[in-house]
Amino acid sequence: YEAQFSLSSCKFSRTDEGIDTITKITVSPEDNVEIRSLNIINNREEDAQIDLISYIESPLCKKEDDISHKAFQNMFLEVKRYKDACILKRKDRSGKNNNKYLIHFAFSENNIDEKFDFEIDKSKIIGTGNDLKNAYILSKDRAYGNETFPNLNTVISYKTNLSILQGEKNTVNYIYGFASSEEECFQIYEKYHSLDMINRVYELSFSRSIVENRFLGYKSKEINKYNDLVGQVIEGSSTRKNYEKEIINNKLKQKDLWKFGISGDIPMIMIKIKNINETEILNQLIKFSEYINHKNLKIDLII
Repeated sequence: YEAQFSLSSCKFSRTDEGIDTITKITVSPEDNVEIRSLNIINNREEDAQIDLISYIESPLCKKEDDISHKAFQNMFLEVKRYKDACILKRKDRSGKNNNKYLIHFAFSENNIDEKFDFEIDKSKIIGTGNDLKNAYILSKDRAYGNETFPNLNTVISYKTNLSILQGEKNTVNYIYGFASSEEECFQIYEKYHSLDMINRVYELSFSRSIVENRFLGYKSKEINKYNDLVGQVIEGSSTRKNYEKEIINNKLKQKDLWKFGISGDIPMIMIKIKNINETEILNQLIKFSEYINHKNLKIDLII
């Protein structure tokens, strides 16, 4: 496949048995909404029947909480329907009604009324002992349940069958919205269940990124470097291998950082300055810190 990244979106392209797929992803500048547009082109010498399946597994909690006790975190999830959308709700354990919500829906540009079946039970999609590469649903042609019910393996998966004529194309838009109330989810649905709105978001996202980066004084080469570094901050840096022995022998805990004024709750970047000639690297890291703060990502820069 081929991946392309720009200031406002990213695009993934691939070809499988005469079917081209181009997935374009962007984030709305106005709301907590992500849009994934899947463009399918039939380059075969015959018409194509395609079963299109989407899958999302969102615990609506911190990554470390999900890793530490996945089954426990899933106990607080429930799904309900709103028109042709699924709303995933994470109930607040504190009793303060600070619930979190995710609304997910899809529609076809060729047929706005295209039916999408849904399933929320992971075991009926992935199966026992399987993963996304050998999911149960890929080998068994079974219908989706189209029902909401309590379970400890909550996911949201949509399935539809597309008929694409030879040389023709179809685009399916998947919308993911994050909210703090059901009413906000309803508003997201009514606003973004429209092809005109989808096109407007792509245009707004591009325009805002240009204006924003000009105002902040970031150059395209700098942004490319910053985006590469963001991945290492979130997923873990490859430089950790250079300090493998120190990490293994470390006996200190998070609380031992507190005496230095470091919480340890967010990712950290540490830089050692040995001479005055290395201050340019420091300046770049300071600009990087400002850049990701503007993107609502927080780090501790330790000098």
